Amino acid sequence: MNMKSILLLVGTIVISGCATTASTKDANSIPKGHLNSGEIFTYEFDPRLPQVDSGVSGILVVDNGCLLIQAPARTVLITPILPEGISRWDKGTDILYIENRVFRVGDVISTNGVILYGEEEIEAARSSFKSEAPEHCLKNRLVRIGTHFGSSAKKID
Repeated sequence: MNMKSILLLVGTIVISGCATTASTKDANSIPKGHLNSGEIFTYEFDPRLPQVDSGVSGILVVDNGCLLIQAPARTVLITPILPEGISRWDKGTDILYIENRVFRVGDVISTNGVILYGEEEIEAARSSFKSEAPEHCLKNRLVRIGTHFGSSAKKID
């Protein structure tokens, strides 16, 4: 190999290492004993892929056994679609774990995500669910939650 090829190879490796935009933590970052005793909607999550940085915010609530987000105006309930493999809801303690972050029911959750509404967007989202909660938990607005948390997230030590 000539010097030009070696520099190109090294440069590609360095650039690839910097391209990861999300944490590479997995479900092991959630404390042992915190099983998914609650039912949640999830989507396939790859921490190596970029995420949309649109902001979403609301209050984490439980309504009729469903984990939901109440919009800031408190007039709309939104179904969260959570990243698979790094998200767990402990229904017994009303705690949602995403990566190494903790959200309690009643807390404000502020993160990146995409709001989906309208029949076509909801049907497209439904076709990509990896796990599902009961049908009655699916509202007419969904939010695909990311992992770029604001100050509302509490870290697990």
